[in-house]
Amino acid sequence: MIMVMRIFSFSLIFTLFSLLIPLGGAVWAQDLPTRRIEDDSSLRISLLDSWFKASPGSVLAKRPENYTLRGGSRVQVRIERSSQNREEFAIVLAREQNGAFDDTRRSFPGWAQGSWILTRRRDNNGEGSKIRVFLRSDYNTYIQFRPFNNEKCLFDVVAYDSYLVRSLPLPIPFERLLVMPIEDVLAVAGNRFPRRYFEPEPGVYKDTRDFVTEVRSRLPALKFRDDGAFNEMAIMCLSIPLRCRTAWRGRPRPE
Repeated sequence: MIMVMRIFSFSLIFTLFSLLIPLGGAVWAQDLPTRRIEDDSSLRISLLDSWFKASPGSVLAKRPENYTLRGGSRVQVRIERSSQNREEFAIVLAREQNGAFDDTRRSFPGWAQGSWILTRRRDNNGEGSKIRVFLRSDYNTYIQFRPFNNEKCLFDVVAYDSYLVRSLPLPIPFERLLVMPIEDVLAVAGNRFPRRYFEPEPGVYKDTRDFVTEVRSRLPALKFRDDGAFNEMAIMCLSIPLRCRTAWRGRPRPE
């Protein structure tokens, strides 16, 4: 099997690979301490009847809406569906990713710090099944709330598919969480919430950010080579099959 690819100079490959490695750290370095995340509870109060309580059919027909919080943070409210779970849908209050991307969809990725997601059922009552909040810009790290009874909810803290806190009962009705400031909820959890795992340490990423700046300054000097390919024997050749076979002729077959 021949895989056609664009052949770069070694320095270009090394540069791009090096940029991918620190990407997560560079995004986290833009995060704020959790207590400084701008509160969006006033926005959620305004969405209560039209998005959180309205019938699933009417909500699913809505188009994305953009809002700006009082402190200047931008939020996109939209619906997300999953092909793997047709019984539920998500209402996403996606924070802007600090202007990191130009594409509209990626400017509000849904996992940027402060993003808030309500999952609802698609049946007639449309009840909420969980609320997920991203306290740092990492899709794999979040806090989560689930209904328990009329007076309590269950609190989870998740990091890369592992539970730091699981099913901790909080004396807050799930419905109250729809409009309650996140910091007020975390205050109820008290020291059971491991805040230290969500606090950014900008100093840790200083070397990474300096390296990225240096690499970007040298990108204009890099040049592409002609199109080419590697065959199944890992031999470099042009992407034309005949020339590829010609390049193979006379060479010993690798073991």
